[in-house]
Order: sequence, then C-alpha cells, then structure tokens
Amino acid sequence: MLVADIHSALAVCVHDDTQAVGGILHLRYVASQHGQPIELTDNTLSSGLLLMERFCKDLRSARARQQCWLVRILGHMSDMPGVEEPAATVMDLAQAYFGEARRPMQCRMFRRTTGVRVVLDAREGHSWVSGAEEQPVPAAQALRA
Repeated sequence: MLVADIHSALAVCVHDDTQAVGGILHLRYVASQHGQPIELTDNTLSSGLLLMERFCKDLRSARARQQCWLVRILGHMSDMPGVEEPAATVMDLAQAYFGEARRPMQCRMFRRTTGVRVVLDAREGHSWVSGAEEQPVPAAQALRA
C-alpha cells in the first residue's frame, strides 16, 4: 500500500494492471508566506515536470507499460484565498503530461480546510481517499468556479 497525505497538493496515482505495478507522485503546489500563496514560477513548474518524468522513468523500469497506465489525479485545495490559480496550473500541467495515455484519466479536486489521505494498492490498482467526507467536485468545476 502506498499512502500520500495531500494538503494543497496533487497525488498522481498510476497503475498498470497488466504488470501489477503502480505508484503515487505527490506534487505540492501551494507554499505560503504570511498567509498568502507564493506565485508559481517557471522553475517550480519545470521542477514538477522533472519529477513527473523521473516518476514515469521509475515506473517503466519496474516494467509498467505506458500504454496500459490507469491515471488518477487527486487534488486538495485549501480554503486559503488565492489558491485557485496555482491549483489550476499544476492540475493542468499534470493533465497535459499524462493526457497522452490511451486509457481515460480520472481527475478529482477536494476543497476543504484539512487535507486528505490518498491510498493506492500498487499491485491491484485500487485507490481510495479518506478524510474527504464531502463529495469530490470534478477538477475543472472546482478550479474554475
């Protein structure tokens, strides 16, 4: 079991059901200073791309085949004002990066004060979210509202 506690972050869950291989990539997107979100820079986004590339390379080295990947992107957005834009930017980046998968991608954003826990059974591909009592909102709706 792989676990990621996300707060103002994304968890990218990837599973290859033909090889029983999977992983979680935890991408944090909101740092704050004096109660205000810090602006995302090109360096921050480039670092995110490098992390995604490394994550995919590690999955491929474990025999995961990209054409068989099931991708689920789960995000948490805090109630702090001004987090919508950085959250949308990082979610869009992850969706664009993993969007070339042949299988449909699932995306969900949870907006709440406290974070959520994402759990992935890497062998079986089952994933679930705990600590999210309210219903998830489709990512595009939560980020663009």
